[in-house]
Amino acid sequence: AKVAPIIIYNVSGQWKSSIGATYNITQQQNNFQWTVVNSTEKGNGTLKGYEVNASWQGPKGRGSSPGKIATVDASGKATKIIWNNGVQFYR
Repeated sequence: AKVAPIIIYNVSGQWKSSIGATYNITQQQNNFQWTVVNSTEKGNGTLKGYEVNASWQGPKGRGSSPGKIATVDASGKATKIIWNNGVQFYR
């Protein structure tokens, strides 16, 4: 049986968040990094289909959370991510 390939969605670009911060994400295949506008926070993570996992560190400390890509547009660009810690990214 053929295994369907895992689709890698596009999360690169700028995101707003439910906590008022703006994130700039760069992506290489299934890995991504982020920086936060007006902050020294840096994060990084991995993608697998709709599943995302990230960890970060910055002035408010460090943390990590899994999450899910909630919506994707027709081109495969993710437009909403819901993290298990309650934060949402949208664009």
